[in-house]
Amino acid sequence: MRAVGAVAWLALAAGLAGGCGDATLDERTYVVPDATTSDAGFQVTDTGPVQDVPGATDAVSDTTDGKGDAKTVGCGSGAAFCSGKTLYLCKADKSGYAEVSCTQGCSNGKCTENCAKGTTSCKTDTMALVCDANGVATFTPCPKYCQDGKCVDQKQICKPDALFCEPKGNLLLQCHTDGQGAEVVTDCPFGCDTGKLTCKQAFCLPDERRCSPEALDTVEVCLPDQSGWKKGTKCATGCTNGVCNPAACTPGTKSCGLDGIEVCKSDGSGSTPDKPCKYGCAMKGGEPQCQLCDLGVSQCSPTQPGVIEVCSDATVGWQTKTTCGASEACVHGACTTVLSLPKDTTQTQAYALVLEALAKCLQTEKEGVCGAFDTTAVGLSITASNLSDWFCDDPSAHGGEFKDAGLIPMAIDALGCDTFDVEDLTFNTADSAIHPGLAAKECFGFSKGWFSTSPNGREVVVDACGKF
Repeated sequence: MRAVGAVAWLALAAGLAGGCGDATLDERTYVVPDATTSDAGFQVTDTGPVQDVPGATDAVSDTTDGKGDAKTVGCGSGAAFCSGKTLYLCKADKSGYAEVSCTQGCSNGKCTENCAKGTTSCKTDTMALVCDANGVATFTPCPKYCQDGKCVDQKQICKPDALFCEPKGNLLLQCHTDGQGAEVVTDCPFGCDTGKLTCKQAFCLPDERRCSPEALDTVEVCLPDQSGWKKGTKCATGCTNGVCNPAACTPGTKSCGLDGIEVCKSDGSGSTPDKPCKYGCAMKGGEPQCQLCDLGVSQCSPTQPGVIEVCSDATVGWQTKTTCGASEACVHGACTTVLSLPKDTTQTQAYALVLEALAKCLQTEKEGVCGAFDTTAVGLSITASNLSDWFCDDPSAHGGEFKDAGLIPMAIDALGCDTFDVEDLTFNTADSAIHPGLAAKECFGFSKGWFSTSPNGREVVVDACGKF
């Protein structure tokens, strides 16, 4: 090992040495009354003249102003007194008093501040602090220095025999046994690790590349001296393992995306939406095309009532599959029976026709649409209450209006006519009614378990045909 050079060591020492504690120490000389004086007057003596201290007794004759002047220089070993929050301690050489500012107050020649019981420390560079078992601080002025809570003749600038890193440098050092200097253990070209007290390893290998941790789309290259990284190429397509990713697509080309046709960006980093497709996108002849329908799905023609269309080729579109019969209507891509109420239908007849159809639907227990209403020829609305009020007072008599008398028990069940029966009929249409003047716009169907109001899990539902 080699010794640290004089100039370097002076800089090192300046960086390592420093004050200890947080008290303010004023090392001006203080003089107090002579031994026969019992009051607490004191005097600061610096470059100015002697000053009066209220309450002090003259130690010598005062021929100037007759006031109390404290002119006796020096103090007794261990002497101490308080003035406010300031503690005055006799210096080690007894030449006068050193001043300590007590943060929590001063009493009986001691700071009353609390401290860590049973510890020692340096209050200042020249003042040792001993904390007794009660947590009361006692201060001792040091002739020269205070270090690690003890008075010393020569202050150490490093811990004896300890390893440490050169402040703001690249040297690993070892302190001398006397703590007054250090030897160089080794030069650290990539810096000294203050935690491990070893030389740091090289940041990277020559010409090594990586993706920047701060900018993931940027390549970084190892510096020639291996001390760090230098920003390199910014990748339009992102970076992986220190290399720019290949282009995601050819700029300007079109393809199918999740929501329709997409076009590749000018930098090839990806695609942006070009045209939305309701039924999705498919490639045909190497070009993306919007599909015109969902392949294999049937629908009711939006322009031809009663006509079912099917999607056999998504690029061609909907094609006619079949036409429903005269007493049928198309609901959800399938033909369903239409219950027509003739023009001359009376109210009783209308109630009977509707209730019989609902009872038959409940009897089948077939999930889905049972039929559609055609009320274009009548002018009355029909609600569940209308049906219940008309039928439940005399089911046998009103059931005579049914074409199939065997459906009377189902009608009773649907309307909940019996005392302990539960209604199994739900109207979800506007105003909970079957409305006049509509052709296959309102339907009725059977459902299992859709409605919590049906304990037996059987329900006839009246709703808009599009809701089934």
